[in-house]
Amino acid sequence: MSLLLESIKVESNLLHNLSYHKERIRKSLDRCYHSDVKDPIDYNEIERHISELDSSLHKLRIEYSDEEFSYTCTPYALRSIKTLRVVHDDNIDYSEKYLDRELINSLFRTRGDNDDVLIIRNGRVTDTSYCNVAFLSEGIWYTPDIPLLEGTRRAQLLQGGVITTKEMPVTEIHNYESCRLFNAMMDFGQVEIEIQDIHNLVQ
Repeated sequence: MSLLLESIKVESNLLHNLSYHKERIRKSLDRCYHSDVKDPIDYNEIERHISELDSSLHKLRIEYSDEEFSYTCTPYALRSIKTLRVVHDDNIDYSEKYLDRELINSLFRTRGDNDDVLIIRNGRVTDTSYCNVAFLSEGIWYTPDIPLLEGTRRAQLLQGGVITTKEMPVTEIHNYESCRLFNAMMDFGQVEIEIQDIHNLVQ
């Protein structure tokens, strides 16, 4: 089985959204191994390490299984994403945050001149290669009800009522006003894309 992966935002020497990350780790261990597996990650060790960093933005990357973990923490800069290319794959599965991302990476390589891909599965919008998405309509931000990955930022935004889920056929994207990308490292509203900058749409 592929190792699992967790990426956590570190800023001002703090682990952001940690409770949501711990919950996803717990669920992934349960689904991938069995229910009585304990979280192997030593968060005290990690917090001691990040306390020695400068206060700028870092990305904590944890690789883990049911018995072991390793981590790195490196400076992070937000990616510039201004355009997306629609790509289709009806068989892709990334329901757990696996270390092995080759299927997603292979789709990313088809982006052409665009910055990222918007992945469509069975005619429905899911995610980009690294982000969950939300689309604006009449003042409400909707996120696909079945994403590739249930992100921790997505869970936080749903619980806070900032976004709401909706079945999202790709044929209806042109009816929305705007698109936002977000993930553990990217706050909601930091990256917003105009619908006309989502390419390869079929209306």
